[in-house]
Amino acid sequence: MTGIGAFNIHEVALALKIDEDSVTRLVMDGAIPAAKLSDEWIFLQEDILTILRLRIRLETTERRRAAKKLPFDTTVTITRLRGRGRGPHLTKADVDALELEYAKLLLK
Repeated sequence: MTGIGAFNIHEVALALKIDEDSVTRLVMDGAIPAAKLSDEWIFLQEDILTILRLRIRLETTERRRAAKKLPFDTTVTITRLRGRGRGPHLTKADVDALELEYAKLLLK
């Protein structure tokens, strides 16, 4: 990691436990924010930590749901929230649900 809170592609691959080609594909698909400086991809530490945080939340939610053997999906889908607007209309639970949906898209 550089002194400015940034990672190179190798460090991101190690952090996400995937190979560098997979990181490149995720960058090209827009799933991981990055900038190409000279000939090297640069990733902000904050963005990578957010991805890891979302992955942990998603997997924890899935384990909790499996342990409780709930017959339904406990997450709220983006389509259910789309018609409710932005700002004060979204509760913390709504935002958490959106983060989980985003994480699912990233981890496919």
